[in-house]
Amino acid sequence: MAALSLNVLAEVSKVAALSHGLVELSQTAELIRHNAYSAPVLSCMGFLYVTEQMNNSNLSQIKELFLTAPFFALIDELVRGAPQKKTNVSKFEDIRKIEGSCYGCLTLAFNDPLVFFLQKLVCKLQQQKDSAGLQEVQALMIESKLDESIVGMLQQLSPSYELTPRGLVHLLILLTDLVQFKQVAQRLFLEEDNLLSILAIIKESQISALLEWPQAQGGGPTCVNLICLQVFKLLNLLFLKNQTEKELSRILSTLSQQEVVLNVLTQFNSIPTDNIYTAISLLSKLVLHNSDSQPFAQ
Repeated sequence: MAALSLNVLAEVSKVAALSHGLVELSQTAELIRHNAYSAPVLSCMGFLYVTEQMNNSNLSQIKELFLTAPFFALIDELVRGAPQKKTNVSKFEDIRKIEGSCYGCLTLAFNDPLVFFLQKLVCKLQQQKDSAGLQEVQALMIESKLDESIVGMLQQLSPSYELTPRGLVHLLILLTDLVQFKQVAQRLFLEEDNLLSILAIIKESQISALLEWPQAQGGGPTCVNLICLQVFKLLNLLFLKNQTEKELSRILSTLSQQEVVLNVLTQFNSIPTDNIYTAISLLSKLVLHNSDSQPFAQ
């Protein structure tokens, strides 16, 4: 009965939220808060509906409701799994009942709506040149430790109920946008486990796993194209940040050990022709940067 109630409530909320804005954003915010501990999957679905409604005309209202310390703390708890008393299997079943699946692959995973929401929010703030809003995002992320949780998603890519390939694409776009924040850049590039997780995405084993996902569910060749492109963009930003020479030397050493040049070359065919410059730019930086680049040239 509980599963049926969750299914029905989610479908009703989804239809209402997407039907000409009949559900106010404030009501959706209350739905998210109310269900965070009792039905976290439904709470995540609420973020999905907010994302789908987000536009330039209601951005101010969304900032007022969601760009707050309590909501960023709530997102962090959802990402970390703190409010969830259910097992991962149960969580998988709840999402499957609501969104469906294809050959056992979820259309939507648990963390997808949270990533979609954050990525679109940051994108809209950038489009509006809202520097104050972006600074508020940075402050709230640091205060709630959400920056740590978002970067940490890279180390938890295996369970398919946490992030779909489509979610991974949006996560990489989000991280590329957040690298402007010094603390995020340091977590990504200077904490070796996170850097290794980025590099692992373009390894043959991970690419093969992404290709196995049905294309209708966000996998397949199109997904691989987008993911490789975003990883190359992210790695290009290594050289634009203010690392010390010692820090950059350590990063380059890790990249060399992980055979990043070979992996980039292997995935060249995965990049659309009009975006091939991104991969070439990365290779050029690796090979020509300084004396530490000799292993890449070889």
